[in-house]
Amino acid sequence: MTNYASQLATEQRDTIAQFLSETQFSDYTLSPISADWGARHYFRLSHKTEQRQTALVMVCEDEVNRKSLPAFVAISEKLRSVNISAPEVYKVDEAQGLALVEDFGDVDYALALERDILPKSEIYNRAAQILMHLGQRKELAQDLPDFFETPVYKGHIRALDWFVPSRLNHKNDPKWRDQYLSIWESIEAKLPEAQKGFTHIDYHPGNMMYLPERTAIRQCGLLDFQGACFGPLAYDYTNLLKDIRHDVLQSIEAHILSEVTNKMTPAHKESFMAWYRFLCVQFHLRIVGQVIKIAHVMGRDDLLGFLPRVTAYLSDELRTDDFHELATFFHHIGVDFRNADITLDKSLIAENAF
Repeated sequence: MTNYASQLATEQRDTIAQFLSETQFSDYTLSPISADWGARHYFRLSHKTEQRQTALVMVCEDEVNRKSLPAFVAISEKLRSVNISAPEVYKVDEAQGLALVEDFGDVDYALALERDILPKSEIYNRAAQILMHLGQRKELAQDLPDFFETPVYKGHIRALDWFVPSRLNHKNDPKWRDQYLSIWESIEAKLPEAQKGFTHIDYHPGNMMYLPERTAIRQCGLLDFQGACFGPLAYDYTNLLKDIRHDVLQSIEAHILSEVTNKMTPAHKESFMAWYRFLCVQFHLRIVGQVIKIAHVMGRDDLLGFLPRVTAYLSDELRTDDFHELATFFHHIGVDFRNADITLDKSLIAENAF
């Protein structure tokens, strides 16, 4: 982040100064704060000498993130309209990839977990309460993209495209892709109809800010929702309860799933749980390849530290009868998810890798 802050000072300082010139933050200073997995960086605005309101400047480096800014603004308004804490957007310049947004502070729920600021059960229960609230507001999903058409869903192929050759230390057999996709489509075709609605798609404690001065569900401020879509309600629970960053106690997972499905009809409960199991595998297959892709494309090899947890999830999940054929496929090509050791060599990756 320090290097990027220096680059910003020399290449974009004037652009940001112009962006802020007609706001109350024109004489504030910029301080870098943590980045996420995407090509976005964040800076806090604070006054040099006085205690005044702070705000954040979001800098989008690439075209994809610049184009997501209108969605960020629209979804923020939608969430706040149903009593969810989402950052107010004060100003946007899509062409420059800049946004001036409300500052929710420094304490996210991931930090709250690490420092025991709140009991683990309370953190996950609060997060689940928000999902249940959002699931009841069907209007939130209007005009959002279809989950099944997004890279988030299609990204399960990254396990094959990026993890497999890195694990085997040789290029993939070209026939494997069609074989894998055929098996995947066969598994999905057996699923019951999904219950759908607003889906955040990146719902984990690091994207939830602790706002103790607010009440009820508004004590949890949501971030990074610009990719939200219309998808299976079970998906966000997979991100929350099978998190790649934190181990979630089985008792917490079981309690939340019981609460979520408690008032469902037997058919809806069966559907929800079937999709939950399926999307856990989908999520982890995407991530196990995505961290390798990011290491190659963005130089973020720090994310490879998530591999042991994600491969452990997959090793357990693929043992169930629903995924027997997929487990057999990976066994046949020599991939054992109990072992997360890889070779980071871009020459092993096919040109058409997703």
